Amino acid sequence: MGDSTNGSQRWLALGPIRFQPSELVKVAIPMMIAWMLVTEAGRPDLKKIATCLLVTGVPAGLIFIQPDLDGAIFTVIYALFVLYFAGMSWKIISSFMAAIATAVPILWFFVMAAYQKKRVVQFLDPESDPLGAGYQIIQSLIAIGSGGIKGKGWTNATQGQLGFIPESHTDFIFSTYAEEWGFLGSVLLLGLYLFITARVIWLANQCESPFNRLVSGALALSFFLYAFINIGMVSGALPVMGSPLPFFSYGGTAMITQGVCFGIIMSLCLYKPYKKK
Repeated sequence: MGDSTNGSQRWLALGPIRFQPSELVKVAIPMMIAWMLVTEAGRPDLKKIATCLLVTGVPAGLIFIQPDLDGAIFTVIYALFVLYFAGMSWKIISSFMAAIATAVPILWFFVMAAYQKKRVVQFLDPESDPLGAGYQIIQSLIAIGSGGIKGKGWTNATQGQLGFIPESHTDFIFSTYAEEWGFLGSVLLLGLYLFITARVIWLANQCESPFNRLVSGALALSFFLYAFINIGMVSGALPVMGSPLPFFSYGGTAMITQGVCFGIIMSLCLYKPYKKK
């Protein structure tokens, strides 16, 4: 069921329209977990956290078998963002971090597919296979470095415009942007992402409704997470993952979902509970 692209069956086709159902999880999981947490007052205890993670495990498992390990991990992170804003204790957070560190060898030997392991090897040593697994990241680094301080100018990116960078209009669009607008343009873009995230978190803290505060804060962190991971992977600081650059990368479902997320944020932050006189 669904269309297959690059070995993954992640899209549904309705006539001429193709969309990625897993993108809807970005909105659904934070709202679902927030609703579960606000039904009872107080900080989430272990029982409530376990229940939330079990609920999250259903869509995460379905996304994992597509296969889409990155999307499954992001789905769990969405839930953790809500739990963090709900006041999850640092002891539990530390336990999660220790569990993740312990799970890394298990993921490597028993869960990760060959192409996923190749991404990690490509991240650690792209020069070991410059014409194969390391080609994309090497071309990306050349593009970013050749942009210099001010960049080459609009549409003058040789690496991006001449097709040296695969997926230059989707996951690797920041490489082309950095080549055209240079270091100054890249810093400006990063500043905008940081400003938007900080502004939304500030607005979330002003919300009177706990539900509104949890959802808005979690969506803000999810927005920044995607930007951080995308820029990190194209600059060689992180392994390559399927993480689009918010409001930049080409993609219908991702763009619509990002717009819906910010529409929800604006609605929740503007909402004031009705008070009877």
